[in-house]
Amino acid sequence: MTTPWATPGCRVRLRPSVDWYGPVDLATMDSNRRPPSRWLPEQLAASHTGELSEGTWLGGALNTPAVSTKLSQANLISYLATAKTLPFFIIAQGDDDCQVPWASRKNSTDALAKVGNTANLNIIPGYSHGDSRFETTQSAPDLTLLVALFGR
Repeated sequence: MTTPWATPGCRVRLRPSVDWYGPVDLATMDSNRRPPSRWLPEQLAASHTGELSEGTWLGGALNTPAVSTKLSQANLISYLATAKTLPFFIIAQGDDDCQVPWASRKNSTDALAKVGNTANLNIIPGYSHGDSRFETTQSAPDLTLLVALFGR
């Protein structure tokens, strides 16, 4: 997925965005976690602030000063207030995802709504991060919605 809002001066025709279990606000991934009771101890202990976390994309652990500025730059929500146009978003997230908290997806959908954007958010009970059931349960409805909205 390309993110034209993250590239200053980029002039790209925005297309719909289909996002299954993707991170949005890396800074709040730990604070938004609401782990189900069936998680294993190692899943509960996993943190998004460690050296092997998503922070490696930004140059270090998420809780370090060197990465703090980049966290805002990597967050879609930071660009919403000044965006001239935004794509239509289809978002699917499992409520049993130990990697990306579904609460952060709700926060991003709420932020999109604040600026007048419509996003289709589907929180799916029992689905985990990268769950193979996304392919079988989400592909057809997502494509049907896109065709209904945009044709072809």
